[in-house]
Amino acid sequence: MDLENLKHQVRFGARSLQRKLNDIWGHVSARLPAASGQEGFVLAHLRIPFKPAPPDELYCFDYQGRLLEGTGQVPWEIPLYTNIYRTRPDVGSVVHAHPPLTIALGISGETIRPVHQLSACFAAGVPTFGGDLINSEELGKKVAETLGDKRAILLVGHGAVTVGSDVPEAVTTALLMEETARLQLLAAAAGKVRTMPPEILNPDIKSAARFIWRFLEWEEESGAAPRLR
Repeated sequence: MDLENLKHQVRFGARSLQRKLNDIWGHVSARLPAASGQEGFVLAHLRIPFKPAPPDELYCFDYQGRLLEGTGQVPWEIPLYTNIYRTRPDVGSVVHAHPPLTIALGISGETIRPVHQLSACFAAGVPTFGGDLINSEELGKKVAETLGDKRAILLVGHGAVTVGSDVPEAVTTALLMEETARLQLLAAAAGKVRTMPPEILNPDIKSAARFIWRFLEWEEESGAAPRLR
């Protein structure tokens, strides 16, 4: 993917998460393509930056967290991104958001579990980490180590981090994480929470991501605002 299309995906992913999660504090990021001639990642706030920065301002950083491009407030939690990108060459996108039901689930001492078909991407487990602001190299390294090879990590009382091979995958994983938290909380209120047997889970996160991403595009194009599911 060329750089301009990648930037469009990052901006669109950020606005979609802001709308769906009612969250202005997170970020969407993507690894810069080799053709850009730079090593690092591009990032957008979910919130609108203060003037004079434009509403769709993007920031580019190298893997040491040095700002390469962009104006306005640099996120405090850049060590979260630099450490994950350095340790996970398979990751093309990292998202950090604050989904309210995911946070509520973490506060209860639980984590995300594969309780329905579209939570198959969490079948390998969702580790948890303390609710610190990930604003130091030490904390960023610990988050990356705790995440390991998983698709997501729950930051207790703080939010979540999701990763994917591309922006649609990382963004839709964040939305699926929140939907899974909602179902777990509903199930816990009604009785016992049961996970689905691995053999009947659909592990095709890429297909699910494409369908959900297309829904988000259609929603913006049409001006409609139905529920995601």
